[in-house]
Amino acid sequence: MNQEKRYLLAAALSFLVLVLFYTPLFSRKGQNTIPSQGESLPESQSPSQIPENTANTLEHLQLETGTPAQFYDLENAAFTIQFTNKGAAVSGLTLKNGGNAEEELVQLVSAAKGIPAFAVAIPNEPTSLAQADFKLEQLDLNQKTISFIYANETGLSVRKRYELAPDKPSLKIILEFENNSDRSQQIPLEFVNRLDVGGGHSNYDQDQWESFMVPKIGKIKVVKAGKMKKSSVSISETVEWQALTRKYFAVIVKPDQEASSVESRFINDKDGILEATLRFPPQEVAPKAKLERSFLVYAGPEYYEELKPFGFEATLTQGLWGLFRYWLFLSLRFCEKLTGSYGFAILLLTLLVKVLFSPFTHMSFDSMRKMQTIQPKLKAIQTQFKNDPTRLNKEMMELYRRYKVNPMGGCLPMLIQIPIFIGFYQVLAQFVELKGEAFWWIKDLTLPDRLAKIPYLGFDFNLLPLLMIGTMIWQQKVTPQQSMGSPEQAKIMQFMPIVFGFFFYQLPAGLVLYWTVNNLLTVIHQMLFHHKSKPVSED
Repeated sequence: MNQEKRYLLAAALSFLVLVLFYTPLFSRKGQNTIPSQGESLPESQSPSQIPENTANTLEHLQLETGTPAQFYDLENAAFTIQFTNKGAAVSGLTLKNGGNAEEELVQLVSAAKGIPAFAVAIPNEPTSLAQADFKLEQLDLNQKTISFIYANETGLSVRKRYELAPDKPSLKIILEFENNSDRSQQIPLEFVNRLDVGGGHSNYDQDQWESFMVPKIGKIKVVKAGKMKKSSVSISETVEWQALTRKYFAVIVKPDQEASSVESRFINDKDGILEATLRFPPQEVAPKAKLERSFLVYAGPEYYEELKPFGFEATLTQGLWGLFRYWLFLSLRFCEKLTGSYGFAILLLTLLVKVLFSPFTHMSFDSMRKMQTIQPKLKAIQTQFKNDPTRLNKEMMELYRRYKVNPMGGCLPMLIQIPIFIGFYQVLAQFVELKGEAFWWIKDLTLPDRLAKIPYLGFDFNLLPLLMIGTMIWQQKVTPQQSMGSPEQAKIMQFMPIVFGFFFYQLPAGLVLYWTVNNLLTVIHQMLFHHKSKPVSED
């Protein structure tokens, strides 16, 4: 079970415990660690048309032939890409700004690992295109284009051209196959997408390692990294585009024609790489004829507004909670535009949610007040009919009916909070807009607040969970003790703040902030209610 599921299960169980002990019916008496950039590369002899600083040699990036690979750099406003002539593939892709964190470099393809991306292959060819020594044909730093060419022993020449968008984390890959032989050739093309998920990630980060396979019609297939680690996962149906995602980032490939199948896997080295192979049905190329294929690639942060023009926003809205998560994000972004900070936006949205559901909270307080009033009568019934469960249940229901008490009323606000809690968790885990957002002493709302490092013990001191515990204890103090059931139940309830504090300690600060403020607003509401409420008349 991954960490996200453990946290949510723990929270749900804690909610359930609260529900059980709040209800008389159930009484016993009734960081992104970024892989380091490869060391500076020694310059090699460059083709005459290439500036000296655009071609490099990496000794540790040699393929089976043993021939040193050549490397060429190209960049736009969004990323820097390193190309290799081995397979005319991408050996490194580094974002210039990985989200909102200042000057953060994020590698989506790591040159240090020697596993290139966007390689192509033709099965059963004498020489693998992914391993072939392509020749640099053209490099234009101004137009942000680079092309390679290769001819094999069967008379097939392959030209591979990359065109970078000027200011977006996207590029176009154009493949041109020319049959120079005197016989027709079949080309069953394969295209390999790869994403470096990096080293040093926690299970919290690994929850976002996924492979999306998106058909033109039908349900999107999403495969978690945990399943891919066990074995590769294949689907044999037409796929319009495919995405590999890690926390906040994605590499997405959309071919000009639908793939006939996709196989996703996890390359289990020490750092981890997700891989997906898109396979296409064979296409015949007549003698002296050409075949052209193209691929649109998005490689960058999963900003909704940047994904939407490409039609890739499904990576953020997919799943059971997808639309709710997106609506919650839109609400949070609206509040951020009003306040100028996502921290204050969380405070404002928490207040708005509290106001929206205040009638249910008021009903809960009213139910607890009535339960407090009828406690003596309830205990008398429990004593009188303790040996007759059927009669006991009947008399209790009659008592609740007479005083118009809903024994589950005290739990309703708590149950309403569960989907909002899960939605907030997923917004902080998936929407890169909140990444690196600071608030007061909190450096990043998507991480624990980490106020200080505890000397000698080596772990972080997180203040927010402790403040949350304080608000829960305060809430218990202003809650009528009689409404908590028996004295044994009340004692158990006293430990719930500690239990919640343990579960919340390593959760994102934004989520703990929401829960803490929600508790404070509940305390204020409860104090006002008890100050103005009238006692319940007894028969």
